[in-house]
Amino acid sequence: MVSHAGVGHLVLNVLALAALSPRLVRGLGTDRSGWLRYAAALVPSGLCGAALYLLLHPTGAVPMVGASGAIFGVWGAAARLPPDGGDVLPIRSRQVVLEVRSAVLANLILLVPVTLLDLAFDMTGGLAWEAHLGGFLFGLLAAPHLVRRTPC
Repeated sequence: MVSHAGVGHLVLNVLALAALSPRLVRGLGTDRSGWLRYAAALVPSGLCGAALYLLLHPTGAVPMVGASGAIFGVWGAAARLPPDGGDVLPIRSRQVVLEVRSAVLANLILLVPVTLLDLAFDMTGGLAWEAHLGGFLFGLLAAPHLVRRTPC
């Protein structure tokens, strides 16, 4: 999660994380325990993304780099949170379904130029969509366990 394919890759990952994090941070809280819950969303999302990638490519020769699995995990967790606060949304809610559709579309949009560049310059890189999926699924499923509970 900490190695990247250059400065541009790192900047894109940081910008994506900065765009997706505020809604999740609001749901988790800005106190110390909220930041610990944020780390509990971010790090395991990246690890789940890497695990799914490795599971599908056990003998792959192309290294996986970047924090995309973690970023998609933040997206998945944030997808379960309503923008105005409140309870965690069910997976089948309209908002969550729209967020899932947006994540799939984002992967398709990223996949086309990356594939074209790989083909045009005979490169062996690619887009680790498997890591995106693994991270997103972890965030989506873990969100209810990470959100701070308000006392009744």
